Amino acid sequence: MKHTGIVISKDSSLSPVKKGDLIQYTYYAIAYIDNLNKMTLNGHSSDICQDWVGEDEQYEIVYKSGLWQDINTLWEYAENGLNHKRLYDGYCNDLLSDLYKVIATCNGILLHNGTFSHEGKEVREAGAKTVYKFMARLKIDGLLENGLDDIAVSSLFPMADFRQLTTFEYALLAGYSHIGAVRNEIGKKNNSLVATKSGGTLLISLNEAKRTLINKRKFIPTPGISYK
Repeated sequence: MKHTGIVISKDSSLSPVKKGDLIQYTYYAIAYIDNLNKMTLNGHSSDICQDWVGEDEQYEIVYKSGLWQDINTLWEYAENGLNHKRLYDGYCNDLLSDLYKVIATCNGILLHNGTFSHEGKEVREAGAKTVYKFMARLKIDGLLENGLDDIAVSSLFPMADFRQLTTFEYALLAGYSHIGAVRNEIGKKNNSLVATKSGGTLLISLNEAKRTLINKRKFIPTPGISYK
């Protein structure tokens, strides 16, 4: 069975995911998936409001959820390099597989509805961008002894590579707002970013990424990890 992978539109901003946007995304995921569950089991809608208004009760729903514990762990590491000592092969690959199911379900809802409510695009893409940046940082930090599951990455997250970085992943780590900045870096006459073509995809080796990212103003190194 062929999987439908998680993709982000080419015109999307790749700027760092804000925690507030991820909180909203998590709330919508909980609300809509709970509604699907209730409709499936007993034919009734969920009693969780599907409009985010920032009430204390809504924050409580998010913070008490298992989904928030998982996706916040990814976000803290992806954006700031925190909690990396808690990460290991089996845990990371299982977590990515579970979050794929959540994000894919949300994407199905968005495909049908267009939006969750009145949120912006940065909220709708917060989950996917967090997962992709998490995988990219895992690779350059070299934390996983056996690496990412190549089959899972290629089929579930097609904008990533399981050994190197795609230009999309590099842009996320560098803090670029758009992927065009990576192409400009590759095309520079002096001290350019070295990339190799594989099929129709430009790939950047992990050593090359470390060499250049460490000098990027918006790149946040993982504490305790050497990029030399």
